[in-house]
Amino acid sequence: MKILLSFIVISIWLQVSDTSTSVQRAVKNFAGNLCKNVKTTLDNSWTVKKIKEFFNKTIPPIEAKRRQIKKAFFEFIDEVVQPANRYTSTSKLTDDDKTKALKLSITPYGYYIESHTVLTLDGYRLTIHKLTTEMPNAFGVTKSTVLLNHGLFGSSLDWMLLGPENSLPFLLLENGFDVWLANSRGNVFSKRHVSVGLNSSEFWDFTWHEIGLYDLSATLDYVYDRAGEESKIVYIGYSMSGTALFVLLSSLPQYNKMISCAIIFAPLIFMSYTTGILKDFADLYYKLPLTNNFTNDELLINASHYKEVIEKYCGANDILASNPILCLKYGVYDSFDFNYPSDELFDGDSRGSEKNLIHYYQMMRSGLFRKFDYGEENVRIYGSQKPPGYKLNDISVPIYIFTSSGDKVSVPSDINKLINKIPNVKHRIILDKEFSHLFHFGFTLRSFYTRP
Repeated sequence: MKILLSFIVISIWLQVSDTSTSVQRAVKNFAGNLCKNVKTTLDNSWTVKKIKEFFNKTIPPIEAKRRQIKKAFFEFIDEVVQPANRYTSTSKLTDDDKTKALKLSITPYGYYIESHTVLTLDGYRLTIHKLTTEMPNAFGVTKSTVLLNHGLFGSSLDWMLLGPENSLPFLLLENGFDVWLANSRGNVFSKRHVSVGLNSSEFWDFTWHEIGLYDLSATLDYVYDRAGEESKIVYIGYSMSGTALFVLLSSLPQYNKMISCAIIFAPLIFMSYTTGILKDFADLYYKLPLTNNFTNDELLINASHYKEVIEKYCGANDILASNPILCLKYGVYDSFDFNYPSDELFDGDSRGSEKNLIHYYQMMRSGLFRKFDYGEENVRIYGSQKPPGYKLNDISVPIYIFTSSGDKVSVPSDINKLINKIPNVKHRIILDKEFSHLFHFGFTLRSFYTRP
């Protein structure tokens, strides 16, 4: 029985720490073999039952305590580094500018925005938003907590560009949901780090892998702790935030328990059949000299290298043509209209990580959903010549995927491949050629969202 007790102690430690699933699986296999070979007068089934009862009673409070300690530690670190402003954004429009513009645009409608700081395990300070009203519970009893997450080069602003009368977050709030909006590292609201400067290559050394593993996990922990232990989160994501979610749920399966369901618009998981501007950018990237010598820098696209692509997709729009990153973000839409009700919220200062974009290029080239490919460095970093893939069959959250027949980035052939690899998923294709990869803006329209 000493061996059995040792196993229980090890298992508790595994639940409290962020240990790899492979180690956890090994311990579970050991437990199974142990229960088969225990020589005791007790019936084996009875022993297994008691072990399960022990874990069901013991693990939840330990996990809650772990999050409390983690939260207290992060709050302490955040307070210590708060005076250090040399690691804040140096862009033309700061997060404060954007937050003020957002508040001014929604306050006349009776809505307010709260800013919350979330600290990730690797030191990034993210600003996430909570949408509120002037009167608590103005729309009745809260039904559930919803977390909305943005796409590539995006921010929480993307979900609110169409104004309070048409945007999805406000519609959710009016229907009794507790509404939170995430922001990933590097965007206009999340350009701070506890020890690394914004102009450092180390700051920009990330892809959607780190966004999923660190940003999303920290954000979910923060929102979950404020929603209450009995409340699960409804996750709504678009494009890259779908990628990030699949990274997290397959890498740290315990987060499946925090989410009641996930609604994903145009997820980017497999990209073998992607066409359009993103594919053209990828093709040109691999034709450039020194392609393998990528930098971990902020994405600053050389317009001269991509002149023909920019002219092809964005030549008719002066705003897009003047900014290659905006062209890449909005050029997937053939006739994008910039006449928003909230023009001041338009993120014309979009930025991102070059490495993050390259990771998507690799997906298009390999047709696989796997970690970043470092070439000859893979053996040192991963212990194998090829980067490891993600175990999609570990995802247990019910997932609802929406794509469009007009989307050239997230296409049906790639989505069908994804559907065959996850256990609990439903997929609906919107048969509308006007809905390109930015069709999630269409889903924010009240008239569309509420139609039968």
